Amino acid sequence: MAEISVALFIESETHSLEDLIAMIGVECNKSWRKGDARGRTDKVYATDSWAMAAKLRVPENIDEIETGIKDAVKEVLVRMRGREDQFRRAIAWGVSGLRISIVSPLLPPCILEAEALNTISKLGVGLEIEVAPQ
Repeated sequence: MAEISVALFIESETHSLEDLIAMIGVECNKSWRKGDARGRTDKVYATDSWAMAAKLRVPENIDEIETGIKDAVKEVLVRMRGREDQFRRAIAWGVSGLRISIVSPLLPPCILEAEALNTISKLGVGLEIEVAPQ
């Protein structure tokens, strides 16, 4: 199976998770707070983070992976519909982006529809694409 993760995120050194939620007006479904442990290491997060994320597992088939990418991106962007201006103001508080991560031995195409690209532009974030072999 291939794994697709999409996350629209903001990381801030100066504003709390609660501040980010209040500014954006949308609860996140993935987050951490400054000082939280980073996995099983002795390291801690230096920022607070708000993220709207989607994760899918799809068969290792080029067409399935391509469709999965589109579906995961759409899932995240639909949740932000109508909040683009609030999100855009909040990104001034830290580092932000839309990250697409694909874990698969196949190198799939990543074709985004014009509507998705338009929404990403309205949100004011950069697009990061990461492909890692299994």
